[in-house]
Amino acid sequence: MSPNLLRHRFSAALFGLIALLAIISGGGAEAQPSHFEQANRLYEQGKFLEAASLYESIIKAGRRSPEIFFNLGNAYFRQGQLGRALFNYRHAERARPRDPDVQANLRFTRERVTGALSITEPVWLRTVRYFTLNELTTACTALLWIWAGLVCLSKWRPTLQLRTPELIVGGLLATSFIVLMIAYNTSDERIAIVTASQAPVYLGPLSESQVAYTAADGTELKTLAQRGDWLQVSDRSERFGWVQVTNILIYAHRPAATNNFP
Repeated sequence: MSPNLLRHRFSAALFGLIALLAIISGGGAEAQPSHFEQANRLYEQGKFLEAASLYESIIKAGRRSPEIFFNLGNAYFRQGQLGRALFNYRHAERARPRDPDVQANLRFTRERVTGALSITEPVWLRTVRYFTLNELTTACTALLWIWAGLVCLSKWRPTLQLRTPELIVGGLLATSFIVLMIAYNTSDERIAIVTASQAPVYLGPLSESQVAYTAADGTELKTLAQRGDWLQVSDRSERFGWVQVTNILIYAHRPAATNNFP
């Protein structure tokens, strides 16, 4: 196993730093560890089930960060729950798409999913999602102000000859805006991540329907529609079917889109 994979962040080094700070600031008084620190300690002790439960409680309490999702993904991976691990790694990826540890663990986990049914994102979409929506929005705003400043300055001082900088910045602004629109319009796509050991995918939204195929734990399927407790999905080969929502977790690149269905 690669030493970079399943690396648990903020573990022993963090505990040592916390203890040192407590001694320095509190005159040796013993500080009460936070839930995050307690969860990290449980993970280091090999108590992955307890650690995952505590990480989940932190998220439910409203504290959501890429570190928590990353560590929760590690805890689920150690329990052999590939689907739940992928679900949390993807949440970490949404906030930090260029993080090498997150990308390594995503690849490492996907390689262990059996069946080869998972959909894959096209290269152009992965390129667009190399940046977060916030980063693209910030870039567009900054370029807009720079371009507007150059236009105003060129009108005020025509002798400065700022036409070329205007065109360059204007081109960058237009490109960034197009990428932002593509990223935003594709961010409401929802992925069904199988969390059951073997989830049957039926031809219809009824348990009496014929089973089209089964999807293993960690399989990522495209979502199409929802009917009650059933979700219509398609796999890499564009085979359509229905899966019970109890067997999957729904991930959306844009959080507000997670529970919206056509």
